[in-house]
Amino acid sequence: MRASILFSAAALAFAAGAAHAADAESSRSMELGTIMVTPDVVDPDSLYAKLGGADGVNIIVDQFYSRSMIDNRLREVLANAGMDVGRQKELFKQLLVAKATDREEAAAELSAEYAEAFRENPMSHSQFNAGIENLYLAMEDANIPYYVQNNVMHVVFPLKDQVTD
Repeated sequence: MRASILFSAAALAFAAGAAHAADAESSRSMELGTIMVTPDVVDPDSLYAKLGGADGVNIIVDQFYSRSMIDNRLREVLANAGMDVGRQKELFKQLLVAKATDREEAAAELSAEYAEAFRENPMSHSQFNAGIENLYLAMEDANIPYYVQNNVMHVVFPLKDQVTD
């Protein structure tokens, strides 16, 4: 009986230690929806790395949406999209991470979900272009080199046909 209690206590201690280790690992990882990016699997030459990893993506997308929500050209269309702005931001982050880490299948699903938000209230072409301008400015603020900014535009530009009228 005593051995059984000791074994149970040891098993609980092991499980608690494993949970703590998992928490520590997740703090070094970026999880966006179903996409998990850990530092040990990121190619240092990848777009993700060039954007500054998780911190860089968060800064860029947060700055992009901050700019866009005060931009008279975009505020209304973003606010009236088929999903709240917080969800739009999260999807945009996920899409950027998926494309920047070459997860094409996930990127295709995320693009479709993001585009769905604008099906009932699509952007005009000039509004999309205003968004591109704000994204460039957000990346400039984050000191992203221009050639990397252009790589991001290769990720974003295919959305134009999906979110515009």
